[in-house]
Amino acid sequence: MTLPAAYGYYQINGGMMGELMKWLAGEDVVVDLSGPRPHENVSTIERGKTIYEKHCSICHGDNGDGKSIRSVDMQLKPRDLSAGVYKFRSTPTGSLPTDEDIYTTISRGIRGTGMLPWFGLSSEDKWAVTYFIKTFSERFEEEDPDSQIVVPELPAINADLVGRGKQLYEHAKCWECHGWQGKGDGPKVEELKDDRGLPVKVRGFASEPFKGGSGIQDIYIIISTGLDGTPMASYGDTIPDKDMIALSAYVNAIAMQGPLKDGGMMELLPITSDEHAGMMMTYPAMPVGLMRYGMMRLYSRSDNMKGEIK
Repeated sequence: MTLPAAYGYYQINGGMMGELMKWLAGEDVVVDLSGPRPHENVSTIERGKTIYEKHCSICHGDNGDGKSIRSVDMQLKPRDLSAGVYKFRSTPTGSLPTDEDIYTTISRGIRGTGMLPWFGLSSEDKWAVTYFIKTFSERFEEEDPDSQIVVPELPAINADLVGRGKQLYEHAKCWECHGWQGKGDGPKVEELKDDRGLPVKVRGFASEPFKGGSGIQDIYIIISTGLDGTPMASYGDTIPDKDMIALSAYVNAIAMQGPLKDGGMMELLPITSDEHAGMMMTYPAMPVGLMRYGMMRLYSRSDNMKGEIK
């Protein structure tokens, strides 16, 4: 008897799909950087090239410039890796990312985009891809990353700290883009463009999971480093550490409290069209009917929001 394709798929990849469902539901991917890593040499880079051509070039392009057949249909275009400008870093604005930063992005993905977490790659594979990606930009040959931002020890999170953070949110005019309640509906959203002149979709963190990590430390890093190549500037030199912690605590307080669902295989998870496209490319063996209708719905604003802070 011939078994349905779905049966064989879930036998092999069921665990991986389960992890993906949890991620789509808003659960953060824990990235372990403590293990051994391969040496960065010709052999490892060649291995990374092979993996990149198989899994990554379909979006980022053969030359890493973000120009590919699939990128045309995506609302949020794949990053131009050849520019050497990275949004998600632990280093100051204008700096290259560390190898750990690139590895982390590969591991945990970027929500709202076609860049899903690469659960199917081993640690060695992800390090190999990290090393290969760096060959797209000469910056990595000419520069070293700056020192990583160190997040101060967090104080007790209380109403006074969150209230101070709300004042800073207003004073720093975060609401102009993110909106008064973090819904991504600020008055400037329609005019925002990235460094390639492409429209920017401001993340509505009150109803959508953060693209990176959701903890106060993660938010602190984003505010401190900024998202290079986008209108999200760095505040590391303009807001003192204690105020940045307060602002991070406020953003965390009004952010979506997840996960959206338990992340079970048959839950109806809200996803963007780009995430859906990413699933079709990352998991090509997934039965199309199940992917489209049995497990999720295309994204509309979630009502899974924390109460408004007055």
